[in-house]
Amino acid sequence: MKNLLHTTCLLAGLPLTSALASDFFVSPTGSDTNNGSFAQPFASIQKAANTMFSGDTCHIRAGTYRETVAPPRSGTSTLPIRYQAYSNESVIVTGLDLVSGWSLLSNGIYQCAAPTEVTQLFSDGELMVEARWPNTDTDYLSPTLALVDSASMGAYNQPSTLTDAGLAPFPDGHWNGAKMWYLPGSQWGAGSTTITSHSGNQLDFLNTSKVSALQIETNSKYFLYGTLNALNVQKEWFHDAGQLYFKAPGAANPSGLSVEARTRRYGFDLGWRNYTEIQGLTLRAATITMKGEHNLVEDCSILHPTPFFDAAIWQGDDGVELHGQNNTIRRSEIAWSWGDGVSLNNSAVSNTVENCLIHDCNWGGGWSAPIRTLGTGHAFLGNTIYNSGRSGIRFQKATRLRIEKNHISHMGWLTKDLGAIKTGGTDGLDTVIAYNWVRDHNSAAWCTGIYLDNSSTNHIVHHNAVWNFDNGIRMNKFGTGLYVYNNTMFNSAKESMAHYAPGGETYDGVLTYNNLCTTGPFRGTDLQNNLQDDPANILYAGTEHGDFRTLENSTAIDYGRNIPGYTEGHAGAAPDAGAYEFGGADWIAGIDWTPDWNALPIPAFTISGTTFDASPSTDADGFIMRYDWDFGDGTTAYGKTASHSFATTGTYSVVLTVMDELNGTRQTTNSVTIGAAPVVGIFNLGTDLFMESDGTKHDTDTLLAGKPQSGTNVLDSRRAFLQFDLSALLAEPISNAVLRLYHIEGENDTWGNAQIYPVTSNWTAQTVTYSHPVGSSLGVLVGKDGPFNQYHEMNITPLVQSWQNDLSSNHGISLRGAEPFSLTAKYFQSLEGVHPPQLKITYATTSAGVPVSEAAIEPQAIPALTWFSTTEAYYTIERSTNLVSGEWLPVGSAIEATPPANTFHDHSSTNAAFPLFYRVSTP
Repeated sequence: MKNLLHTTCLLAGLPLTSALASDFFVSPTGSDTNNGSFAQPFASIQKAANTMFSGDTCHIRAGTYRETVAPPRSGTSTLPIRYQAYSNESVIVTGLDLVSGWSLLSNGIYQCAAPTEVTQLFSDGELMVEARWPNTDTDYLSPTLALVDSASMGAYNQPSTLTDAGLAPFPDGHWNGAKMWYLPGSQWGAGSTTITSHSGNQLDFLNTSKVSALQIETNSKYFLYGTLNALNVQKEWFHDAGQLYFKAPGAANPSGLSVEARTRRYGFDLGWRNYTEIQGLTLRAATITMKGEHNLVEDCSILHPTPFFDAAIWQGDDGVELHGQNNTIRRSEIAWSWGDGVSLNNSAVSNTVENCLIHDCNWGGGWSAPIRTLGTGHAFLGNTIYNSGRSGIRFQKATRLRIEKNHISHMGWLTKDLGAIKTGGTDGLDTVIAYNWVRDHNSAAWCTGIYLDNSSTNHIVHHNAVWNFDNGIRMNKFGTGLYVYNNTMFNSAKESMAHYAPGGETYDGVLTYNNLCTTGPFRGTDLQNNLQDDPANILYAGTEHGDFRTLENSTAIDYGRNIPGYTEGHAGAAPDAGAYEFGGADWIAGIDWTPDWNALPIPAFTISGTTFDASPSTDADGFIMRYDWDFGDGTTAYGKTASHSFATTGTYSVVLTVMDELNGTRQTTNSVTIGAAPVVGIFNLGTDLFMESDGTKHDTDTLLAGKPQSGTNVLDSRRAFLQFDLSALLAEPISNAVLRLYHIEGENDTWGNAQIYPVTSNWTAQTVTYSHPVGSSLGVLVGKDGPFNQYHEMNITPLVQSWQNDLSSNHGISLRGAEPFSLTAKYFQSLEGVHPPQLKITYATTSAGVPVSEAAIEPQAIPALTWFSTTEAYYTIERSTNLVSGEWLPVGSAIEATPPANTFHDHSSTNAAFPLFYRVSTP
């Protein structure tokens, strides 16, 4: 710890501040009577908060902290107060408390004392269901609901009734005093009321809405809750009058389970504190609130921020509360909320939600949203938002907003007549909605991509891609001062641009320019340069996977008009119609990171003549949105398939990059040879081992680098050394050298990168030491996300060229992990493994004969050759392990041509000595 003593002074009008910034530590194994040093940490974050002043940092060790942290002091602009996970350890701040003292009530229902209100219950980490009828699971966006057979509604707050034959099996009075959640006839949003009496198939209750469209009617959906009588199946619970009731999974006695009850709403309550930073924490069944200024939340996971609440017409409930000014939440995941993901109230000013993953919100089906905002001057930038009971970003009476580069999908799971981005009755004061991807909905009816409801004024909507909605953009009656430029709308089931005006109401000052769609109409008072055309003429890169960049010869190219401030820098003679400019700057919406739980896509492609086809690419838990090509000759392309001809002979590395809907990105490379084939050598003989800091060496079929155990001691790491036998290296110039290591999943491979270092002096298996000297890192071979069970490649051409110039300088490479951090182990197969390390060397000189394309080596290290073939030709394949001796072994003969190309797999090479050389000839 740098300093534990604060020097303070009292000056009129000045706050207390620390003379020197200090570091404090918190650990579940600590004590609040300690001094907060690394060796003597506090036990609670609150104790650290009470001790900290401006510039201080609280380092939180791994563990679970059951508390609401309420800092008593603010930081300053130059000396913020910071709460952060220590060394990327897993820190959980939770609103849950452990529950014990269970006794059997009846029918598998247990009870215990719980004097504090319980709003959520977890068993062994799994969310349980608050007792309700009909029974359902925790898929709250697609729950089991009852249907009203008939309804008779009284005036507001007056007695009303409904009937449902499904109620008849229950005895009279069974549901007296229960609560009812319901979706009204319009299904705009949920409400709730209390059952005053139950008899047979009839429920009596009070009407809670003055608007007929928001009242219960025939076929309205509902469920009953708030009574012990609803608790009848496993995983259900109920709390009332200081007692908690629970029917555990598997009919178990909950005393043998880890049962946690939510008794606190907040993990951090910053109140009016300023300049406070929270980094790298997980908040579980807890949220964050702030009313101050210049606070920052980053790299956090905020899960189950909002518990169930009684729904109310036109209302929702808060999630993460950004209620102050100039506060920011970024690069964080917010998920599984009965209410909002992020909430900004009417007094909030200039807050930012940036680069966040916000999903599975508004389980209650009310007016909540992943982002729900009032206030002014906010920026919602680069967020990925999916799965909501109603809208994605909802703003009303909010002004001067920037809603840009968000990726929003799958809204409307529970309600109707909504927008992925929605406002109404609002003067936006030049609110900007731009460069968003808005796609796919789950609403039963009338779901719009961008929805400017009645009396929306002064909004600018430009360069958005909107697809697979009932309406792409909707501007309802009394819309004024709306500017709709360069939007792409595709697959609108009703209309691309819709307008609700039952009394013939008209727009005023609605400019609609340069928009692009496949189905009309366009709406506005001034329509210019809007293009409606067939997809075959527009030539999108891939509508089936959401790539709305246009291809060469698209009718959208140069179709638009200049719009000052919005179309500058266009690539052609005039701006294009639509959201993307052909040949112009590309843009991608959504987060620029990928969550740990996302399975990365697997790229793969085939080559047939001039056609490059990425159809073999897959994504296990989603879908691929982008396919981008780099042909290695200075040209690029995009789309699942691409056509390309190389202008000159040579060998080109063609790189395919794929990206899924959560920004999971991965590349693959195949080599294409135009003209005579190069000589390629594959080296996989030599010496390798890994060792511990105490000198213990391991010569097995595995190479280990990094730390396989937790803690901060860098000497817990392992280091691997690898040296290839290059005695068969040719004297011909080397054009390319690629190191290939096969990454396998091992224990405690959870974080960090594996890097390659050149070894700078000679060593043997007997003489090498843990601290053997190495040069600067050549780069990262593989990161924390893997992938596993495949080869990873690194181009080390300059290093191998230096070895060729002086073979005595070949001291090999060292493989090392992120040594200062916990659990960073990376495992690879060694030279003794089934998939040994390989050094793949391509020589600049070429062999005579048929032009050959050398394809990627298969996982089993079986060489594959592809060459351009001609009709009625036959080919012979020969293999050599030593070009100097000139000995060639036939491995394939009389191979009939299959134009435009043939492929040959040398399965006989399994036991052959490396390196291997091949030549293709015609008899």
